[in-house]
Amino acid sequence: DSAWGKVLVFDRKNHKFSVIGESGAGILSKPLGVTTDSLNNVYVTDSAQNRVIVYDKDGNFIKAMGKQGTFEQPVGIALNEEAGQVYVVDTRNHNIQVMDMDGNVVKTIGQRGTMDGEFNFPTNIDVSKDGTVYVMDSFNFRVQVFDKDGAFLKKFGGVGTGFGMFSKPKGIALDSEGHIYVVDAAFN
Repeated sequence: DSAWGKVLVFDRKNHKFSVIGESGAGILSKPLGVTTDSLNNVYVTDSAQNRVIVYDKDGNFIKAMGKQGTFEQPVGIALNEEAGQVYVVDTRNHNIQVMDMDGNVVKTIGQRGTMDGEFNFPTNIDVSKDGTVYVMDSFNFRVQVFDKDGAFLKKFGGVGTGFGMFSKPKGIALDSEGHIYVVDAAFN
């Protein structure tokens, strides 16, 4: 909940509700992206504090990632645990910061532009089981696809109102069968 500045947790199995990021070192201001790892640790991007905050499965603060100046506005986040990488979309820097699990930047993918591998206000990201990276390149109205090492593979989409075109794309997700889902705010 970016307006309230908290992550809301709905535990359907145990019929419980909890909140992450209310106080202490893990307090949140403007959470925008969230993902989990295989241990159910929760990774949250906070675009007001320009950092990633990691909590355990019970919502306790573990660590913050992103030293001063690393991010300008982190939004989307995804993990490739097998490779030990955290991918953070920095929308104002028009790139993807690739970090190790300790929070050290090991690589940057992209810069501002319209060419293959360049971004214009990217927003969200997901990683397939084989490590392929899918990035919602929002103001270029497309999805860009990279290999596990960050090399450009392909792109699809474009601005428009027809099938496969976008107007205000924001979110992206993959399912276990390889389907790609894109949320377009203008098309509801």
